[in-house]
Amino acid sequence: MKTIKAKVATLIAATSVLLIVAILAVSLTVMKKNVVNMCENYLYDTCVSASNTLYESFYGDTDQVNMDVRVQYILYNVGIQDMDSSKAYLVDKNGEFLYHDDPDMIGTTMSGNPVMQDVLDQLNSTGVMPPADVKECSVDGSRKYVAYMCTVNDWVVYVEADKSDVLAPITAITTISLIVGAVLIAFAVLVGMLVTGKITGPITKLTAVINDISELNMTGEHEVPVTKDEIGVMGAAVVRMKEKLNDIVGELNDISGKLVSDANTLYDISENVTEASTNNSATNEELAASMEATSQSTENVTNNVQSMNSNAIEVANKIKEGTNLTAHAMDKAKEIHERTGQAREETLKLYESIKGTSEQAIVEAGEVKKINELAKAIQDIADQTTLLSLNASIEAARAGEQGKGFAVVASEIANLASESTETGANIVTIVAQVNASVETLTTCLVDTLKFLEDKVMNDYNVFMESSDEYSTTTQSIEDFMNQANGEVDQLRSAINSITDAMDAINRNINECSVGINDIANKTAEVVELTSESFERSTNCKESAEALEDITSRFQI
Repeated sequence: MKTIKAKVATLIAATSVLLIVAILAVSLTVMKKNVVNMCENYLYDTCVSASNTLYESFYGDTDQVNMDVRVQYILYNVGIQDMDSSKAYLVDKNGEFLYHDDPDMIGTTMSGNPVMQDVLDQLNSTGVMPPADVKECSVDGSRKYVAYMCTVNDWVVYVEADKSDVLAPITAITTISLIVGAVLIAFAVLVGMLVTGKITGPITKLTAVINDISELNMTGEHEVPVTKDEIGVMGAAVVRMKEKLNDIVGELNDISGKLVSDANTLYDISENVTEASTNNSATNEELAASMEATSQSTENVTNNVQSMNSNAIEVANKIKEGTNLTAHAMDKAKEIHERTGQAREETLKLYESIKGTSEQAIVEAGEVKKINELAKAIQDIADQTTLLSLNASIEAARAGEQGKGFAVVASEIANLASESTETGANIVTIVAQVNASVETLTTCLVDTLKFLEDKVMNDYNVFMESSDEYSTTTQSIEDFMNQANGEVDQLRSAINSITDAMDAINRNINECSVGINDIANKTAEVVELTSESFERSTNCKESAEALEDITSRFQI
């Protein structure tokens, strides 16, 4: 590949050569024409001058005394100076030489000169002398210029010269011109190379700088040329471009470093979030199963509470019956004295009735103890719910921002567990009171039966005497029955509260189940989004590494 310097030098040299060659060609052509014209004119003038001299010498001289000597004297020195081939000849109209530089040729007939032959032919044929002229022809194989003129006595004087001699000055001039042209060409090439070097030197330096930039080398090993022409403007533009490229590459290095760091961090976060979302989804499934089991347990507790409520209603009915019987006993006590025998029979019947009823009531009152089991089941559910809330809180903390909604659900579950624990404690307290009342009622019933059996039946007479005391005792029994009835009402109220609480627990559990299912669906969406985010972060990481590889190619 040619450099600009070589191209410019070649262009200058070619231009110089063409210009010099054109000048030489034009000059030589003009000089050749001028020299030929000059030689032709000189030959013509020489011939005319010789013809005139001959005319003056021989006009009217019929004797032609000493013609040979006179002719030789006139024509001997006729010719072009310093041109040996230029010679004068004299022939008559028959072509016989009257003068020749070679004495042996005098008296011989001219031959081999077509120009002179044409002149003699014209003279002999027409008898008219042709005008003087100069012509070029070939004589004996040599090109010659021939100047002729007819003179006195129908003689024809002509002067001929070799064309090579005529053109000899042109050949010399041509040789000198070629030498001068070669010198001028060499000088032009030298000047062209110097000028080209001056012009292309800054371009070479600028090319080296641009090559460094093309190789991403920004270290500045080559200097940018400083000139006041367009190359200087280009150099300044390259310097600005290089500075801007350095700034851009520096910024790209900083950005690529940050991007790689952020991409790695995002990659790790996405991987952790994907794993956490997967674990969270599994935990949600476990939590939903646990909530379903809890719901089933609360349904069982509700059924047991409802059964206990039914038993409490039945006990209340029995207590009301006992109250009614006690009132009836008091009415009968007033008539004891009057109807002792009838009272004995009625008392016996009443004893049997009360015994059977009391035993059944005592047995049925024992069902109240099941409330302890119910309370224990509620406590177990509350503990399980508390543990479930703790696990949910831990998983929500792991999920981070995505687990905030799940944390709210976990908090509600914790509140529900706390309320369940408090409700269970209240149930235990109420059950303790109910158990105490039932035990008191049982003791009273047992004492009453024992009293009726041991005292009334065996000591009926004593009983008759103690009717007042019996009335008092009956009144106490009525008061106790009324108290027991109030406590049973309180038990039913507590059972109703438990039922309402269990209903609230069921509603909360159902709401939690709905929330957990919603969380599970959201978690599935999060898993899908985190998978896409993980894929995007992987692409981002690869792009960042590719950008870092590109910027690392720049040498700053």
